[in-house]
Amino acid sequence: APLGRNYQLIVQRCLRCDFGAGSELEDVVLQQAVWSKVIFPLEALIKSTSQED
Repeated sequence: APLGRNYQLIVQRCLRCDFGAGSELEDVVLQQAVWSKVIFPLEALIKSTSQED
């Protein structure tokens, strides 16, 4: 993957809905898991790739 292994893992987690917090979108635990396992890692990935340019 051009963006690296971390990006690949994030996408796989999203496709599988693999957050260890159920699948009810209204559940705050799931929402927090998405933030910690998708949003924050993606933000860090974007920052690191933009610093390389």
